[in-house]
Amino acid sequence: MRGRGLMGLVGATLALSACASLTPEERAAQTAFYCAPIEAALWTSPVDLRKAAETGDGQMQLALAIALDNGLWTAVDHVEAAAWRAKAVAQRGVRTTAVYAPGYKGRPGSVMPISTPIFAVSFEQQIAVDQCIAVLKLPKGEAPNLTLEPALCGGPVAFLRLRSAWRSASLAPPLQPSDK
Repeated sequence: MRGRGLMGLVGATLALSACASLTPEERAAQTAFYCAPIEAALWTSPVDLRKAAETGDGQMQLALAIALDNGLWTAVDHVEAAAWRAKAVAQRGVRTTAVYAPGYKGRPGSVMPISTPIFAVSFEQQIAVDQCIAVLKLPKGEAPNLTLEPALCGGPVAFLRLRSAWRSASLAPPLQPSDK
């Protein structure tokens, strides 16, 4: 029992050190991936977002929540946005992987199943999306210090592209049914 606890501690330490050792470019790419629902909210009509969200796609549910919460191409509806975000976050599953553990001191090895939780929208993604939206909402004269946070919204180039689209979408009147 004690050996398994030590192996778990070593595994957790290795996993955390792998996360901490991402280069700035890798961190920006990961953040850009996490912020994909923001892009979907900006460049997909509310009708298409709703159709995709209703199929159970967690990323599109989050995108619809972003659009509704911030009035992107649609009227602001915080209650419906919260419901869609809750649906996206609630989707979970489990992936089971078999791992071979070699024997020790002449004992035979064994295969152990390891279950890993899968989330349609992870906690890390929620944080990345919320941080990106917070800086996208800054007034026109204000901008984040991208030298301190180079991965914010997927990097400086992605941030500028998203900020321009965010301003257009948030200032536009809600699309009428014939416009959608």
